[in-house]
This record gives sequence, C-alpha cells and structure tokens, in this order.
Amino acid sequence: MVQKGDFIRITYTGRLDSGEVFDTTDEETAKANNIHNENKRYGGEVVILGAKHTLAGMEDELEGKEAGYSGKVTIPPENAFGRYDAALIQDIPITRFPDKPQSGQRVVIDGKYATVHVVMGRHVRVDFNHPIAGKTVTYDYTIEQKLESPEDKISGLLEMYAGNKFKIEVSGDTASVEVPLALALEKQWLVAKALVATDMLKYGGIKELVFIERFTQEALNPAKPA
Repeated sequence: MVQKGDFIRITYTGRLDSGEVFDTTDEETAKANNIHNENKRYGGEVVILGAKHTLAGMEDELEGKEAGYSGKVTIPPENAFGRYDAALIQDIPITRFPDKPQSGQRVVIDGKYATVHVVMGRHVRVDFNHPIAGKTVTYDYTIEQKLESPEDKISGLLEMYAGNKFKIEVSGDTASVEVPLALALEKQWLVAKALVATDMLKYGGIKELVFIERFTQEALNPAKPA
C-alpha cells in the first residue's frame, strides 16, 4: 500500500473538461495531441508522496493504493493548479524584458512564470496564474512501481531532476553517486543535487549522500588528434 513518504513511479495522461490532453508521460500520446516536448523524458515520473511532487488532489488519490493499480481521478481547481486570481494579472515595464515579448509567450519575471497577454506601448500585461488555473482536470494514471531500495530511490530522483544515468553505491546509511564530468560543469546541476540530497535525507532512509565529481587534466583538456 502506498503511503506518505513512499517513492513511486507513475504514468499518466491529464485532460481538461473539453477532452483536450494537456500533459502525459506517454510520448506517442504527446505527439498525437501536438504537445510533444523534445526536452521532456517520457515513460513515467518518480514522485514522493507528501513531498509536493505532484498535485494535492493526485496525492490524495494515490495514497492507499497498491503498486500496479490503474485509476482515473477528476480534480477541482483548488486541488489542481489553483483558482484563477485576477490580481495576478500585472502590467510590467517592457524594459524588464531582454527581448520583445510576444502575446502567449511564457516568460520568467523575478523567478516566477507568467504568460504574456498583450504588449501595450511601454508596458506588457502578463498573467502569473498557471495556464490551467481555474480549470477542473482529469487524470488516467497507473502506479507502475514502488521504489524500495536506496539505489532505486536515488536513481529515480536523479532521473527526475537531472535526466542522467549514474553509478550509485550504498553502504549502510551512506550513499555515493559518481557524477559525469559534463554534468558537474553545468550550472543547473548545483540545484539538482541539492534537491536530490534534500529529498533523500528526508524521505530516503539514509543519513549521508556523497556526490563524487572527478576533475582531471585529461578530462578537462582532452588531447587533440594529431
């Protein structure tokens, strides 16, 4: 039975009341509904119940189910992407945008995502509501697997946050992860490893998580072919 703090892998497809598919873990479904994202990893997502990795309504639905269970749940706005709040529509000086914004464009302002509504001379009207705020959503889902071992839990989180394969070793309550040099040099890795460590130390049953990043002259300065 799935409980809060458990690591699970789920697959799902989300639809609006109109039947429009807005999110899915299935690549073919994404392509068929013109929402395919080349940067997204399809095939399933690892979530920790109680860690706010998924919608509140979905967490409530998943809790108490067994691995292998397939179901369908309809979630109201307050437990999905929030109620629509007109106060979150704001006019921002166009000088805040590095490039000329376009209507419908998704932008980041002060670390928050927003949608451009309209450009009005020197100002841009943006909406900080989630694009699906105020809407009821329905998910068809399957709990594919409950992750039990520390290795599987770490691997699942790394896949979610970093999208890479890693060598993982666990000894007692300490785990170590070999980090590919190419990834270690990326800025987003600083955030990803902090998220993985926070989740594992809180929910994963280990007391120490070590990331091994090896820097060598050969790796940083590969020999050029003669």
